[in-house]
Order: sequence, then C-alpha cells, then structure tokens
Amino acid sequence: MHSSVAVDSLEILVIVDNVTDSLSTNPPWVEPEWRGLLNRGRIRVLSGPGMFSRRGTTLPSGIVFPMAPVPTQEELVSAGANVICTDEPQFVGQGFFYVSGEIPRVTPYEKGLVNQVRRLHDGADWEPDPLVLDERYVSVNIKGRGQFIFSACSHAGIINVLKHARKTFSQVPPFAIMGGLHLSGLTEAIIPETIADMEQFGLQIFAPGHCTGWRAISAMQRTFKDKVVPLAVGKRFLV
Repeated sequence: MHSSVAVDSLEILVIVDNVTDSLSTNPPWVEPEWRGLLNRGRIRVLSGPGMFSRRGTTLPSGIVFPMAPVPTQEELVSAGANVICTDEPQFVGQGFFYVSGEIPRVTPYEKGLVNQVRRLHDGADWEPDPLVLDERYVSVNIKGRGQFIFSACSHAGIINVLKHARKTFSQVPPFAIMGGLHLSGLTEAIIPETIADMEQFGLQIFAPGHCTGWRAISAMQRTFKDKVVPLAVGKRFLV
C-alpha cells in the first residue's frame, strides 16, 4: 500500500472496519517509514475490541469462505503501535474528530451482512456475525455547516449511522456523508427504504464509495441530483 500522505505528519490511525477490502494483509505499517513511526510510538491505533476477529462469508453451499486475515493486535503492538481497544466513543485530533462506539441498530430493515460469520481465535467454530458490531464511524463538525460523517462500509446501515450521529450531537445536524454504503448484492433490496429515510436529514453532500453499488448510486442521483458526488481515490472535497 502506498500513499501520497506524508506519514510523518500522522498521529492517529482509526480502524473502523476489518473486512478484508478495508484492512488488507499488506498494511501500511509494514513499510519502513510507517514502521519507524510505530517504533517511536508516534501513532495511536484506535479500534473496537472485536475488530481483530477472523471473518468469513457463508456461501450458498454452506461452505465458509474465510476472508484474508487482518493484522492482529499483537502484531501491531510488536511493531511499536500504541493500540487503544475500546467500546467507548473517543475524541481525537485535539478533540476535533469524534470516533463512535458501538452503533445502535434501530431501523427494522438494516440487518447487516446476513451471510457473514466470524471466529474469535484459531480453532474456534465459525459463529454468525451479521451485525459487525465493532464497526465505527468518524464525525467532524464543519463550522457553519454541520457534521461531516465518514461511515466506513456502513455495515451498521447508513441510516443507523445518521440517526446515531444526529442524536449524539443534537445541535449539529448531519451535513455530509462519505464512505461505502454497502447497498449492493444482498442488500440491494433495502435501497428504496434507505433513500426514503435519507431525505429526513437534509444532507448537502453524498460521497458514496465502492461498496455502495451502481444501482444505489443511480437511485441517489435521481433523488438528490448534484448533491451526489461518487467517491474516488485522490478526489478532494473542499467544504
């Protein structure tokens, strides 16, 4: 993994989702410049306690297809990272960024990934894990506009995320969302409910990422017009 970001300016790495396409087996901290920062204790790694479980997908045949393993907490610590594993919400970056705790599941239709399973350690049995309860979101208050919400892959459901953000900061309305909305494949069926419920938040920017799916992005475009700006690597948003 290579990044144009100057890594020596980074202080915090927030792991919001451990699904393989979000946290790969070739993590940035294996690169020399990252390992040097970790060894100096420069970077805090913030995650939920369940983030390091091994996950997989149950195929129609009933066979479990394991996802590639993510770096373990022990591997991060051995690389020198200061790992903070907690269920509690945190303020980071001099208090400007809010990292949620567990996201309450309140909508009747956002049921997560129904075919996902996990095992807590090598040799353990696979167990159902549709809700991915260790997923988190990050929110920052843009002065005069509202909350800019980074929603990871939205396994919790983007409406659950928005409801929680609005309840947590009742005086600061949601302004924008950025991230995967996971409305492809098995979750395409909830696109109509999701789009309908999005309208209540008065969002001004929708930046859907890769796992949103083209059908959901098309539906959002029809409803929210020019407020929908698909996310892409290297794209900058000036707000």
